Amino acid sequence: MNDHYIREQVRKIKVFLQDRYKINVNNYENIDSYFSVSLSSIFSTKIWLELTNQNEIFSLFLKEIISNANQILLLPLLGFKIPSYIMVRRNLEHFVVALYYKDHKIEFLTKEYDLHHKNYLRIAELKNYLERFPFEGYYSGVDCDQLRNIVKKLLKIWTELYQDLSNYVHGTSSKYLEITEFIDDIKFDSQFLKELEAIIARMTSIINAMNIIFWFQVYKTLHEDKKSLIRKSIENIGIKKEILAVLSEI
Repeated sequence: MNDHYIREQVRKIKVFLQDRYKINVNNYENIDSYFSVSLSSIFSTKIWLELTNQNEIFSLFLKEIISNANQILLLPLLGFKIPSYIMVRRNLEHFVVALYYKDHKIEFLTKEYDLHHKNYLRIAELKNYLERFPFEGYYSGVDCDQLRNIVKKLLKIWTELYQDLSNYVHGTSSKYLEITEFIDDIKFDSQFLKELEAIIARMTSIINAMNIIFWFQVYKTLHEDKKSLIRKSIENIGIKKEILAVLSEI
């Protein structure tokens, strides 16, 4: 999945949007960059889905993340700013929930099938679990305390992004409202697309870095071109260097 492949997929999406929805995006500012970042996010998640399909619960949430990402791809082209942000926030939450439930099948099944048992995980509980994850049971000859430090740094970035996007969900102040009195007020905004692209890139960076840490043994089995796509999708150079220093591979 090299750069040429991504560019070809961008071209195909433009044709699809024109054929299916009669949307011509060729003159939309920042559109190629936005599509490239969004597709890299979707493709890297699909790689993880293929790698972790033996874990049905984790795969279930990854499929939903991909489904949401496909919707996010389209929403900003129609001018839907707040729905786009809400969907990104939803994906952030789905991911940490997936990391928790992949090791807690009984709890997941209880939540799924006991209609009278309202078992909603709090964000603080999820973060605490991931920050204290017992890597010692999965790795040998690795500084597990350092791994947990990296996870804490990633969760700090996750928290900042999640809290900011939550403002749009709750409309905490007029800054986070989007008052469109008439339907023709809803229109494409190139500046918003650029901002959304940066948010998607940050989310993708968190997801791929965390997946390398929590699924390192299966990650090592990947072909180099797929590893390359995942590595390129991690924008935080410092985090990449730290993971490399601990795991000796990335």
